Amino acid sequence: MARNDEILRSIECIHDAVLQPDGWGLALASFATAADSEHAHLMLRRNGAPALIEAHRMTVEQMAGLARMERVRDPHWGRVSAIPQGSAVRGSQFISDSEFLRSEFYNEAIRPMGAFHGIVAKPLKAREAEATLSVGRQLGRDDFSEDDVAVVRMVLPHLTSALEAKMKLDEAQSQARMAAYAFEAMNVAVIMVDAKAKVTFANGLAEVYLSRGSSLTADGIHIGGAETPTLRRLHGAIAQCTGAASLRASIAPVVIAAPDGSAALRVTFIPLGRNAIDLHHSYIGLAQPVALLMVNDLAEQRRAMRARLSARFELTTAESGVVMEVIAGGDREEIARRLGVLVSTVRTHLTHIFEKTGVRRQSELVCLALDADLQLRSLDASQREP
Repeated sequence: MARNDEILRSIECIHDAVLQPDGWGLALASFATAADSEHAHLMLRRNGAPALIEAHRMTVEQMAGLARMERVRDPHWGRVSAIPQGSAVRGSQFISDSEFLRSEFYNEAIRPMGAFHGIVAKPLKAREAEATLSVGRQLGRDDFSEDDVAVVRMVLPHLTSALEAKMKLDEAQSQARMAAYAFEAMNVAVIMVDAKAKVTFANGLAEVYLSRGSSLTADGIHIGGAETPTLRRLHGAIAQCTGAASLRASIAPVVIAAPDGSAALRVTFIPLGRNAIDLHHSYIGLAQPVALLMVNDLAEQRRAMRARLSARFELTTAESGVVMEVIAGGDREEIARRLGVLVSTVRTHLTHIFEKTGVRRQSELVCLALDADLQLRSLDASQREP
């Protein structure tokens, strides 16, 4: 009964290892106990490169010795590599004790840790990924029994599931990091939410918005102090992202007004679809995200664009203000009214702007400004690449 408890504990630790920083070490310690062994070692390789190396009661030097035997393709390691997925084999089935004592593998990798008998298993074996699990007993102890091997085989399917989940999670985290960097480089805040409008991911800039009491908050998508219609539009847009036709639908952006009534944040919605993020969310306890929200601070976006265009075309402060109003739309009279200046002043500024940019019409100025700003943002993003 005691050993059954140890096996169950080992299985629990293996599944917990996926999300815990020190989980694999704890899992191997529990597994070694269940297998009645002193040592345990787990190595996962993806596309030939180490993705996980963990051990129980082994020093760094001892782990390096095992890795060295793998690199030189020691004959014993070759026999280990031939084990099919889901199998567990005693080392004594590969080689006699007397031959093992004389082998380089034993003297270089096993003898330094004071071990001798072992069991080797393959929880995972595929073209892109391979995992090897081994447990060992101290020199002087009896060889492992069939019952010991059966315990290892019993735990293997759980270890396979955990390793597959780890690889999925690693891949998703890698993709999330790359996407987060790309959006950070474009100065765009990105939030992912589930069907209940709960935040499942936010990049650095989005965290700033989520921490503001007057805008979006991490405790679900809601707006502190905002009008109820805005809240309804936000939730309505997220609900649209869950529909069957969401990937084909055009979902209108929502503008969240600042306390003074001006436009503060503009939220654009992108449905993710059921298979957009291939991660076992049920396994790791997360809800499946249904929408990606891109949040733009309109005032900051306008300020940054104005600064870029001013530097690019050597515009004065007044001239860059006119360019921004031309982009916003309207004739010279409307622009003058918004800026609070005379129409003649706008006309004078436009003359100087046309000379500096090489265009002759307001429509050409709009196209030039937007195209130049896009190029400048791309250049800025590339210069920030690590």
